[in-house]
Order: sequence, then structure tokens, then C-alpha cells
Amino acid sequence: MEQIFLDRKEYAKIVSEINDNYHSLYREKKLCAHFSVGIDNAYYIYYFENHGFDKYRFVGKVEF
Repeated sequence: MEQIFLDRKEYAKIVSEINDNYHSLYREKKLCAHFSVGIDNAYYIYYFENHGFDKYRFVGKVEF
């Protein structure tokens, strides 16, 4: 999967949310989907590869 890059502010927001929920939602998963409101107030699903706590490679972002 090809990596995507998020705006610095958006990246910080989403990674913070993922880190807050890491142990309860993402710890055992390799490919994950995180639902959130983006910095533009639109709703998105962020797809990422999980390489351990705070080590994520974003591979998709879909508005819903």
C-alpha cells in the first residue's frame, strides 16, 4: 500500500487520538481504521498500518 501524508496539524490530532485508544482498540491489529473528524470538520476514516505504539504509516483517508 502506498503511504499518504497528512497535514502536520491533522497528523498530530489523529496520532494523538490513536495513541489514546491504542491499548483498547489497535494493539493487536496490523491494518487499522480510525474514525474521526478532520481539521476541516468533515468526517473521515483514516486507514493505517500499525507498527507499534506511536509508529503508524497512513495508507488511506476517506470522507464519509
